[in-house]
Amino acid sequence: MTDVVDGNFDGSAWIGLHGDSKSWRWSLEHSDLYGKGASVFRGWWDQPDNTEGRELCVYISMGKWNDFRCDYSLMAVCYDERGNNTEKYVLLKTYMTWTEAREYCREHHTDLASVKNDTENHIISRIVGDDAAWIGLHRTAWSDMSRSPFTFWAEIIDDSRTYRQQNCVVVWYRSSGGWTWETCDRALPFICYSGTSPRMYHLEGDRKSWLDAQKHCREKYTDLATVDNTEDMDRLMHMTSGSYDGFAWIGMYDDLFRSWRWSLEDEVIQGAGEYRNWDSAQDNTGQGEHCVATVYGAWLAFSCKTLIRFICYDDKNGTQSYVLSDQTATWSDAQSYCRQHHTDLASVRSSTDNQMIAHRAGSEIVWIGLYRGRAWSDQSNSSFRHWKSGQPDYAGGNQNCVAASLADSGKWTDHNCLDVLPFFCYSELRGDIAAMKEYHPRRQILL
Repeated sequence: MTDVVDGNFDGSAWIGLHGDSKSWRWSLEHSDLYGKGASVFRGWWDQPDNTEGRELCVYISMGKWNDFRCDYSLMAVCYDERGNNTEKYVLLKTYMTWTEAREYCREHHTDLASVKNDTENHIISRIVGDDAAWIGLHRTAWSDMSRSPFTFWAEIIDDSRTYRQQNCVVVWYRSSGGWTWETCDRALPFICYSGTSPRMYHLEGDRKSWLDAQKHCREKYTDLATVDNTEDMDRLMHMTSGSYDGFAWIGMYDDLFRSWRWSLEDEVIQGAGEYRNWDSAQDNTGQGEHCVATVYGAWLAFSCKTLIRFICYDDKNGTQSYVLSDQTATWSDAQSYCRQHHTDLASVRSSTDNQMIAHRAGSEIVWIGLYRGRAWSDQSNSSFRHWKSGQPDYAGGNQNCVAASLADSGKWTDHNCLDVLPFFCYSELRGDIAAMKEYHPRRQILL
């Protein structure tokens, strides 16, 4: 990506990365454009730091990516897949906000540039030089809606600036293409683009924090352990062979960007936009407040254990409707009830949906399907859970990582991510199935 500029520009340019309430993703969400692992490429430069929680878009500069406020004006890099265009990446030297850059790229090219690997990042870096330009990555998405986790944040940012509204990302070519956050309304140049197994688990006995364990696993294996089903969990437990009975990290953690998602994980629902209607006094930072209720149409975060009524969504008979429960329940129990008797807890895609639910609920405080979920280190979508009774309890509001208790059939508990524990890594299974039994315990480690 940096090759395209070839020294002609050394500032910042928009790329397709920006921040929203979920994870980073590409503006151009076209699965045919991304090979295995391509959509998760990141080129961060000591980023993202999401300064003051508002750096939701990405620019590239000197080949490194930075999270930045989406309302700042930068150049941008468009991607162009049209057959009559000889240049795949096009640097726009007109300064635009991230949103304006995305609209321009989509109108005149294909979309803001997605970056699938180091080669493409280098090409765009040469185009932009040491300036900054928007690319298509944003939180949680790239402008083209791809799911690339690749980041390239810049290591150096101007701490004297206020980043509260930085929700879009530029590449800063003066800083090797590193990414930084920028306000989406800022006028900047930008880059567009165009374009045509079972797991093997490894118990590592050296005690590390969750982040250090993640780094170790990614360097030596594939990642911290992801568990898709009971068979995976049984295999993970079998690998210890009774050699250790304490806690060990696995790859589940609370989303570091406090992302909210809907209980009904349907592409039609999830792709309908990021409609939110938080109460004006809601800051979404309360300890243990991971589930959402609505009253008079305004949304508030509550402890998921709160007993209140709830709204189900039902499309089982070909018609879509909202059903108000006549009982109270915790959020999890409400979810189970709605899935058993209807479709799921209510998702709210627009102000029209919100008004319908508000009318149905009246003055009641009721659960809807929005919650702050947990994610896997390897960005997989496994929904399997193996919690110990009473877990997760979010004690102290800072237990955001998950460990398996080997003294309790591998049941999961939430822990402070800075706790030092042994940990499980995994690698993709290759060859003889007997290899699944390979593990690396460190017997001298005791908790």
